[in-house]
Amino acid sequence: MITTPGTFSSSAESALQRAGLPYWILYLLLSVILLLLAFIFLRDKERRQRLSLSLIKPRQRFDLIALQARQAREKKKRAALLQELALTARHNKVKPKKASEVWRKLGDLEGRLQSARSELKKASARMAVLRRKGRGGRRLPPEERAVRTVKIGLRKTLKDIASLERLQKPLLEDLGNIIRDSRAEHEAFVPIHVQLDLVEESIANFPAAIDRLKKA
Repeated sequence: MITTPGTFSSSAESALQRAGLPYWILYLLLSVILLLLAFIFLRDKERRQRLSLSLIKPRQRFDLIALQARQAREKKKRAALLQELALTARHNKVKPKKASEVWRKLGDLEGRLQSARSELKKASARMAVLRRKGRGGRRLPPEERAVRTVKIGLRKTLKDIASLERLQKPLLEDLGNIIRDSRAEHEAFVPIHVQLDLVEESIANFPAAIDRLKKA
């Protein structure tokens, strides 16, 4: 027969009744046993530490993930500000001494981007004309072919623009870093430098905070 806490308590109470002892002795004995177990557990340092870690570690992991996410956001913000600094320099034609090579590469990319965007504008206008013609009724085969050709051209141009923009971003960051390091003077740079100072100060604090959480 399976003994449950209820059956154990009932049998113990029956035994106490037969012995002529009051019920409170049973509860006193159980309380003493529980206190002894708690005392033994509290004295066991390793068990206590395991319990603390089981409660604290999930929170620490959450805090660590949140901190790393904030660090990533701040780094993205810094990259965007460096790109803005570089674009401002290009717009105002402020070229630092050490930026000749990256300046030339950006000029080449900007020319290709301008050409691709011009092609996109022409293709979009052509597609609009073909769509207007198609509204009057069923398209003729030559018009269908023209629509397909324009769509293929549009997709290719959009891919070219996306590819050129991907190439442009690291070059803009390089130029931004050169301007940042040289502290090239121009009134348009001042607000961007101020924002970069704040972001870089924030980024500098993350490694120590992350290390503290990992070692805790």
